[in-house]
Amino acid sequence: MVSDQEYFEHCRTLFMTKGWDLFQEEIKLGIEAIKVDGINSSEEFWRAKGRLEALAQIHGWEAFVKAAEEQYDASDS
Repeated sequence: MVSDQEYFEHCRTLFMTKGWDLFQEEIKLGIEAIKVDGINSSEEFWRAKGRLEALAQIHGWEAFVKAAEEQYDASDS
């Protein structure tokens, strides 16, 4: 198990990689590919909604981690 400080450090290292940038681009494309007008049933709607929520969570993870680190640093001072 890693400490909070190590966790944030590893995340920062990840966020600075080209691979992370490419992954975020793919996630953004996935989000943009979900179109409501092409949904023909409630089952398809709920599946698309779940996919969109999962992709949005992944896409927003970097911002979440950075905000958590700022809060951690503020409470540590």
